Amino acid sequence: MLTRLFSLTPSEVQNKVERHRARAVAQLKSQSSLKVRHQRYNAEMARARFFEAMLAGGAQ
Repeated sequence: MLTRLFSLTPSEVQNKVERHRARAVAQLKSQSSLKVRHQRYNAEMARARFFEAMLAGGAQ
């Protein structure tokens, strides 16, 4: 799995960043408690930040 993750092209990584950011915003608008929305938002943003670090070369 890690091999596949690190073999993504920059455009694919950028797509993942955009998708995770969109999911994070969607979590804020969901019909859940504030605590759950916040946890889910933070989880999605952590994933987005991970992929942004890959773009910046931080995950090499």
